[in-house]
Amino acid sequence: MKLHSLAKPVLINTLLWFCLSLVPLRAVVFYSTADTSYNTTPPNVGGTPADGGWQWVGYWGSFQGTPIDAHHFLAANHVGGTVGETFVFQGVNYTTVQSYGDSSSDLRIWEVREAFPSWAPLFRNSNESGPLIVFGRGVTRGAEVRTTADVAGVPANTLAGWQWGSYDGKLRWGQNTVAGLANGGSYGQQLVATFDKSGGVNECDVGIYDSSAPVFIKDGTTWKLAGVAGLVDGGFSTTSGGAAFNAFIFDKRGLFINGSTSPMTGTAPVPCAFYAIRVSARIAWIDGILATPLTAAVTLDALNQTFDGHPHPVTVTTNPADLSVSVTYDGAATVPINAGSYAVVATVTSSGYSGSASGTLTINPAQANFDNSDVPLSSPHAIAIMALQLFVTGTLHLRKSTRRNS
Repeated sequence: MKLHSLAKPVLINTLLWFCLSLVPLRAVVFYSTADTSYNTTPPNVGGTPADGGWQWVGYWGSFQGTPIDAHHFLAANHVGGTVGETFVFQGVNYTTVQSYGDSSSDLRIWEVREAFPSWAPLFRNSNESGPLIVFGRGVTRGAEVRTTADVAGVPANTLAGWQWGSYDGKLRWGQNTVAGLANGGSYGQQLVATFDKSGGVNECDVGIYDSSAPVFIKDGTTWKLAGVAGLVDGGFSTTSGGAAFNAFIFDKRGLFINGSTSPMTGTAPVPCAFYAIRVSARIAWIDGILATPLTAAVTLDALNQTFDGHPHPVTVTTNPADLSVSVTYDGAATVPINAGSYAVVATVTSSGYSGSASGTLTINPAQANFDNSDVPLSSPHAIAIMALQLFVTGTLHLRKSTRRNS
């Protein structure tokens, strides 16, 4: 098996047949029906919540993301995104302010400024098994894929699956079963689910634009986030050396895989699979990110002021509002009075937040002039004028006297 741009996976648990090529996936489709409106409303699958996690599916561009605490959502790294973009959850926009990529998997955690009203619990145990439910938006079932080779148990022209169809962006839910685990190289450990047409009317496979789709498994009676969809088998052809295509395949026998010159054979159907990044394998990393102080935006204003003999503090605004902040001027807490330039650093000190801003405070001399050109510098009047000028403007400007002392 070959992963596109990934190291070769190795099975670490249940032995499974794999297609020879994996591709990043990005749509929930069903063996039982091609109806594009099927399972496009919240399910009632029992447990807590009864919708199996539908309520926690957010929209991250064309893909999905799942809130996992008040200020973070989990997504697949390869779907991209940039800080400042909007995450939509339950019809409300949330602004991303920070993100954290996992060096050991394809997971990425995004931080948002505003607080989510609810979020999905995480599957923390390493005993993932049994039924799963997945939520995705993507392509529909396309053209039929039929075999051209005649192999034992699979005559030519046998239906093997369907090509990826058109993208409609509808959120759909489907069910499957955890078939085992796989090592996805840099994509991390994977939960595996096979498209073997034995899981009932809701059995599904996933395809392009289902990347980052959340996978939920029951822990007792509670549905918990156990995986994030990221890969699917691919690289099929109906002829020897023929052009490869992506498809939802429930039996690979009679097809040519990844440029093979011989069709796949077997005594039993060989289904393809989809793969979800295993949350429990990265729980320590996730917890570490969730414990990181939240990002606060800090803005400095009133950086240009005029000397008046009083202290001139800058104005500091935080988002979230009203956080505690320490401010220094040239490294000291004392607020400057005199004209000049001062390096300002404002640092958030409120517990649970981090953030800072820096700038330069400029205190300009006051625009007041006292003409001492006709007053001898030795005169008491000159001394009084200079003292007054220094007090009012913060600087001393002298004009050369044109008079001689007598």
